[in-house]
Amino acid sequence: MPVLEMLRKGRFERPMEPLAAEYTSSMQADMRIFYSVVQVNLAHIIMLAERRIITEQDAAAILRALYELHERGVEGLDLRPELEDIHMAVEEFVIKATSEEVGGKLNTAKSRNDQVATAIRLTLRKGLFNVEERLLELVGALVALAEKNTDVIMPGYTHLQVAQPTTFAHWLTAHASAIIRDVERIDRAYDAANSCVMGACALAGTSFPIDRMRVAHMLGFKRIDENTMDAISSRDFALQAMSSLAIAMVNLSRLAEELMLWGSAEFDMIELPEEFAATSSIMPQKKNPVVAELARAKAGRVFGNLSGALAVMKALPQSYNLDLQDLTPSLWNS
Repeated sequence: MPVLEMLRKGRFERPMEPLAAEYTSSMQADMRIFYSVVQVNLAHIIMLAERRIITEQDAAAILRALYELHERGVEGLDLRPELEDIHMAVEEFVIKATSEEVGGKLNTAKSRNDQVATAIRLTLRKGLFNVEERLLELVGALVALAEKNTDVIMPGYTHLQVAQPTTFAHWLTAHASAIIRDVERIDRAYDAANSCVMGACALAGTSFPIDRMRVAHMLGFKRIDENTMDAISSRDFALQAMSSLAIAMVNLSRLAEELMLWGSAEFDMIELPEEFAATSSIMPQKKNPVVAELARAKAGRVFGNLSGALAVMKALPQSYNLDLQDLTPSLWNS
């Protein structure tokens, strides 16, 4: 039986209207979590075989299909919207590569609900780690520049009025100090996301004798979410990450603003590199700080992502609601 028929055979007699299917599908956003979804399935099948919930032969066939899919990438999937999401597309691929009887066991003792929450956390961990690395590189660059400018005198400002003399190094390390705190906040967000949801299933766990910690360890998680209902429905880990990123963008926007000010003709304190500036088609004498301008602008987008995500979550009843699907693209955009 085709996957699409399996999706609707229990309650419905007619397929979803195409526009409704496209409207409710998360396929495009799900491409971001493709490799995490495959990894979650790999770990889950290994655990099922170890616990003798499925046979080694069936597990081997499913694992071969998943490894093949991992090698082919998301291009190996049929992403038509009527399949709803990437989880069903992966299941369809596995069934075609094996059989309905064997491939259908892919979802034994799990649900799309615990699988998507785990895949989002896996993907988010990688993303937060990358952001931390980039921010630490920025801190290193600021500190290195400060070490070369400990004797360069500049005015210190309050109310954007000249206040006291200070040094360029003092100003640079002020921004470095704020960014270090951003890294610490993001690291705490990483820890909040570092908990595995697998085994929570739709919301109430499963009667199969699964080993949740085994799956968590294979996926590199520090712990599991104990309460299965909370595990499925919570996205506070995402809100914490978005909040940390929004605060980081506040600090980066402040740095960008001052780079624009200090580089303007009125202040004339720094010279921005040409590689990070643009000119005007009608006023070619100008050097426009476009990179800094866009950094300042993108801060607003990240603030909006957080505000929108909070609005999505504020009145959701326990446990899973499809509203959660609309939060995830804002997380990746941040």
